[in-house]
Amino acid sequence: MKLKDYKADYQWFSAKASDVVRQLSFAGIAVIWLFKVQSTSAPKIPEALLKPLLFFCLSLTFDLLQYLLGYAIWYCFFKGHERRQTGENEELSHSGVWPGLIHTCMLTKVAAVIIGYSLLIVYIFSLWG
Repeated sequence: MKLKDYKADYQWFSAKASDVVRQLSFAGIAVIWLFKVQSTSAPKIPEALLKPLLFFCLSLTFDLLQYLLGYAIWYCFFKGHERRQTGENEELSHSGVWPGLIHTCMLTKVAAVIIGYSLLIVYIFSLWG
């Protein structure tokens, strides 16, 4: 395989992982909603499920942040070179810090959904006594 094929592979897997993490976060929130208890004033989520809910929300937050950072970083990079009238086919390099921030968001959202499900599973097993 050529290097560009490996790049295409990791980009495809990254996009799929993002989709799956997003779906798992929403599904985790839905499962938590199933455990709500009805009170006289409004539905209430059991306190033990607030931490997993927080991690699912964090996962979705870092999902959005990953794409917003990617947009902002590469837009500014593009516009900066456009102002310098860099040719479209010119080879460019960039700091490794920028992609590192985007990758950190990716890893953080994956970790958050894993922690959220771990806590949710512990809660479900605790119900079995």
